[in-house]
Amino acid sequence: MTAANAEKKMLFVGIAGGSGAGKTTLAQRLEHLNPDKIALLHLDDFQKFQTDPPELEGLSNWEHPDYIDWNGFIEILIQLRKGQVVSIEHRDPIDLGSQQIFEVSPKRVVVVEGYLLFYNSVVRNLLDLLIFVDVSEPTRISRRTKMKYPKYVEKVLLPMHQEYVEPTRHFATHILNGETIKSEVSAQIVERWIASKAQSLGLDLKL
Repeated sequence: MTAANAEKKMLFVGIAGGSGAGKTTLAQRLEHLNPDKIALLHLDDFQKFQTDPPELEGLSNWEHPDYIDWNGFIEILIQLRKGQVVSIEHRDPIDLGSQQIFEVSPKRVVVVEGYLLFYNSVVRNLLDLLIFVDVSEPTRISRRTKMKYPKYVEKVLLPMHQEYVEPTRHFATHILNGETIKSEVSAQIVERWIASKAQSLGLDLKL
């Protein structure tokens, strides 16, 4: 398959929203329901783990856009669009010393998820469908699995969400109510959106 043919037959779906909104849960559910047709990519795997994050209020700011390797992430997206297999370095968010290299193969649908996914204009232009998961602040905080101590949430997490994540919702082609993100209904809704977008692009794609 040539690069041009690969790009025409693939659909790139972006899922963004605040930390704890349920982006990863939704993306993994979609992949689980369609393992032969959906590949999954996490923006968190492109944090600059080799460097110290910027600081805010005397705290390490893991939420800032500058802590993302945007060039590396964009290169991976471009390679996948060309139909190439890519290698991703994954680190456990709790144990940064735990490192794993794994491959992602291009499939009919590539689902990309991340809290700052729509922040970068180049990334947005590489996506065909942009979904923002909308969840209330209390629910997001209760679902968050790391860095949950109150000072970090108050001084870093919430201000960064308001400054960098919340404004990106207006780039979304679809807004998903994430309060019920753990239900099968959410995945089914997104599958319908994917099918509709594929049809509008002339792709023969059924999930």
